[in-house]
Amino acid sequence: MTSYERVRRTLDHQPVDRVPYDIQAEDIVWQRLQDHLGLESRDAVREHFGIDRWSVGPRYIGPHSKPSRTALTRSSSPAARCVRNL
Repeated sequence: MTSYERVRRTLDHQPVDRVPYDIQAEDIVWQRLQDHLGLESRDAVREHFGIDRWSVGPRYIGPHSKPSRTALTRSSSPAARCVRNL
């Protein structure tokens, strides 16, 4: 079953071979995943994890704020630990 078929059938409440996977991540997370896995692109990361869906559309161009490094290392959230450990 292709990713398109899997997502489409899921949206239509039809049986599928497995649950479709999705990923949303900041640029730094993508870069760290690529570095950690030794992959060249986001598409390669998506293929590695079997990601079925990703967004297409305009990128956010508003003001950017940069989180401090200490905010990430002091946090006890699983997401922050994942970023810190990559």
